[in-house]
Amino acid sequence: MPLIDATRNYLDGNTSTVEARLSGLTDAAPPAVKGRPIWEHLPKVAKLKRAGQPRAALALAEELMFAMQDAAREDHAWALDIYVAQVAALHDGPGQHAEAAGVIRAWLAAGPPAQHPDARANLEKRLARAEAHLARREGRDPAPFKAAWQAKVAEEKRLPATPRAELTGKARAPRKVAAAKWIPRIGELLQDEFVAVDFETANRISGASACQVALVKVAGGEVVDQLCTYLRPPEEYILFEFSHIHGIERGDIEDAPSWFDIADRLVEFVGEAPVWAHNATFDAAVWRALDRYYFTGTYPKRFYCTCRLSRRLLPHLADHTLPTVAEYCAPGFTLNHHRADSDALACAHIVAQLQRSRGLHAWLPA
Repeated sequence: MPLIDATRNYLDGNTSTVEARLSGLTDAAPPAVKGRPIWEHLPKVAKLKRAGQPRAALALAEELMFAMQDAAREDHAWALDIYVAQVAALHDGPGQHAEAAGVIRAWLAAGPPAQHPDARANLEKRLARAEAHLARREGRDPAPFKAAWQAKVAEEKRLPATPRAELTGKARAPRKVAAAKWIPRIGELLQDEFVAVDFETANRISGASACQVALVKVAGGEVVDQLCTYLRPPEEYILFEFSHIHGIERGDIEDAPSWFDIADRLVEFVGEAPVWAHNATFDAAVWRALDRYYFTGTYPKRFYCTCRLSRRLLPHLADHTLPTVAEYCAPGFTLNHHRADSDALACAHIVAQLQRSRGLHAWLPA
């Protein structure tokens, strides 16, 4: 069963709802010059200008602007007016008003969205000022341009000031992200094959009271194998306290295998694949408790949590419970919550969709 197709809800024939949602997450590589992000060169532009080297300052400022424009063609979020304004200012200073106006007109004609209203007002103010100078030089009436300039000055003052880190793009830079116990590195998340697991337990006495386990193996975006079975808990843990949650009662597990009975099959099923669960602290504790009780060595080498990962990649969600995250990541999937097979499949859907996130380099350790 193809996981991606199962969640696809087409928009305009080729884009799913979840793909549209995840596309809002930022990709990693910022625009750069000489191997460094463009904002790191801004102090050098200012230093060259102060040192009386306007041509060198302009040359570097143009490099930064061109790098920004190249990035903005791929991702409009990198359309940062401040780099155009800087080039225009370096032209305008020595009286090159035609060049200043030309730079701004060309940028605005390309139709970039205004990421920061105050920066766009500043840019349009500079354009009006340059055009007023040109009109005066050419013997035309500068009054309309002066009026436009005054209007933009007033507009810029009214608008809230955007923090400089946002104006320059620095705020969007990939952060150095520390590894976390339940959150994988990028390479681990992007592994083609993985297993999702879910346990249901009979009571709160011990994780060894597990009464159902389900595992879903995914490879190449498709479910390639499933294992779901009731489990008979040890006699001392067979009290059913949570039947009202999962609907499993003692009669359901009378003929079920024990954890020991399926241990070899579990090891073979998981193999070397990373294992995922939603709220993995619970499922991992159950798995370890079963291994301790039965003296089996089935616990996987790599165990990750879609709940923890969704908190990092999807912080805007109201909560990060399995129903909420599954609805967001897999809107076409019907969850039967607290059925181990359904919960494990929902977890697999979440992993498959978060693998497609464009923000991994910004939010996960390499």
